[in-house]
Amino acid sequence: MLVWQHLHHPFYTGEQRIVDTAGQVERFTKRFEAAQAAGPKKSKRQRRMEQLAQQRAEQEAEAQAQREAQAREERARIRAEREKAEAEAARKAEAEATAAAQAEAQAAAAEQASEDIAAAGEESTTEE
Repeated sequence: MLVWQHLHHPFYTGEQRIVDTAGQVERFTKRFEAAQAAGPKKSKRQRRMEQLAQQRAEQEAEAQAQREAQAREERARIRAEREKAEAEAARKAEAEATAAAQAEAQAAAAEQASEDIAAAGEESTTEE
């Protein structure tokens, strides 16, 4: 604790003022410790830069998600087209197989009919 005396002050008023330097030091120490306990305070520029970086990261993540969604849709479209083409090829092959079976059956029926006609012709010639 300091006491100002009239010799040290050019405008001595006759009063003595007591300067409490110990209290000022204690208040400063408390504020300093509280600031250190709270951690380093970021400047406005640092906070703004971090916010911009975070926004860019979010935008990039959103763009990546959109690209992935488009890629999934494209793969699904290609898969659907391939399945459609395979189904069409299978239907075409089945139709060709059915037509071939019918042609074969008709050929067999025609052959049978010609054999029957030939057999009937032989019978008619043998009966005469």
